[in-house]
Amino acid sequence: MLHKNSFPIGFILGLFIPIVGFAILLELYEQLDAMGLSPGKGFAASIRTRTTALIALCFNLIPFQIYYARKLINSMRGISLPTIIYGIAWFIWFGKDLF
Repeated sequence: MLHKNSFPIGFILGLFIPIVGFAILLELYEQLDAMGLSPGKGFAASIRTRTTALIALCFNLIPFQIYYARKLINSMRGISLPTIIYGIAWFIWFGKDLF
């Protein structure tokens, strides 16, 4: 799948990788909380959610870099579009907390 130069494949990857990454990171945080290894007191839940969402969005850099190394421009464009949309949504959702 990572060898095709296709906008739709890049778009689908760009949509689902952050969602899966966000779910994995949330599960990781829940496991750390259950084991008592995560700082629960004094750590705002909004900061954790905001940071987790941003890290999950950055997971799109992995296939983007793979496509860049293989010079598959259409797939890179496919990944870029949902990444930009997710970035704008992240800023709209969490922007009020930043300022």
